[in-house]
Amino acid sequence: MKYKNVTFDIFHISYPYQNTLAALSKNFPNVMIDMCWAHIISPTAAVNALVEFLDSVPSNKICGFGGDYTPIDGVYGHQKIARQNIAKSLAMKVDDGTFDLDFAKEICRRLLVDNPKRIFKL
Repeated sequence: MKYKNVTFDIFHISYPYQNTLAALSKNFPNVMIDMCWAHIISPTAAVNALVEFLDSVPSNKICGFGGDYTPIDGVYGHQKIARQNIAKSLAMKVDDGTFDLDFAKEICRRLLVDNPKRIFKL
């Protein structure tokens, strides 16, 4: 509350405290969720967290993949896992009727392109 003009980009989905991060992000306009490293630390946790984030947090506050890697091989592998995990999460939302396919594609674009560009002013 003291730093309202600062954007907090919380790395690694705050694993294993991703539910706390969801509450913080929902309640504070300057707290963003960054899924960097989460896809590697626990792919299952990343999928489940994203499903829950999409239920509780505006989708414009989530970066679906981030990099705190230097070697290009690690970046490639991580982004491949991230895309698979995001696809699984969004498929669950489509399967249960929460999203239609077009909206799932829009959310995917937000997570991987639009949100990082806006949050990091790229």
